Amino acid sequence: MGVDLKKLSHLILFVGLLPTVSLWLAGFDKYIPNLPWWIDKPTPLVIYGLLFILFDIYLWKINIFRFFGVVTVPNLEGRWEGKHVSSHKENGLNTEVPGALEIDQTFSKISFRAYFPESKSKKVIASFGNEGDNQYLYYTYDSEIAVKSKEKMKNHLGTAKVEYVESGKSKKLKGTYFNSAGNTGDMEYLFSSKQLKHDL
Repeated sequence: MGVDLKKLSHLILFVGLLPTVSLWLAGFDKYIPNLPWWIDKPTPLVIYGLLFILFDIYLWKINIFRFFGVVTVPNLEGRWEGKHVSSHKENGLNTEVPGALEIDQTFSKISFRAYFPESKSKKVIASFGNEGDNQYLYYTYDSEIAVKSKEKMKNHLGTAKVEYVESGKSKKLKGTYFNSAGNTGDMEYLFSSKQLKHDL
C-alpha cells in the first residue's frame, strides 16, 4: 500500500503527472483576472499536497487507477459480518463465534476493528502480500476482553491471514488466525455495507 517509486505507474502519476498539474494550477490567476486581494495564491507544493490527499482518500477507488496498475489492492472498506471457528473447545466442540469486521481504508493505509460478543480487537499492523496468483491481507491485532468475561478469557495478541474473494455480487473475506492465548481458527466474513456500526 502507498507510493512505491519502483513501480512505473507510480512514477508517472506521483513524480510526473501530479507535479505538472500542481504547477499548472498554481498559475490559475493568469486565467482569472481581477481576483480579490484576499485570495492568496497557493504554491505548487501546497497544491500537490492537496491533490495527494484527495487521491489518497477518494480518487484511488476509481477503476481507471486500477486499470493502469496504480492501485493493485482490493477496496475492503466497510462492514463485514460473519464468524470465527476456534480451536478452543467447549463441551468437546470447537467454539463458533459471530463477529463483525469494520474496515477503514485509504490508498496508503488500512485500519480496522473487530467486534465479538465477549471482546473487541483493533489492528496493530497490516499489509497486503501475494502468494502466487492470490493476494492476502496479513495483520496483527490486539484483543481486549469485555469486563464480564475477564474470568474465563484474557487480553491477547494475534495474527491473521485473510484472502479477499469476489464472485459476482458476493464479496467475502476468509482466512485463518492464531493468537497468544494458544488458539487457532478459521474465519469467514461477507460484505455487509459501507455503513459502520462500531459494534457487533
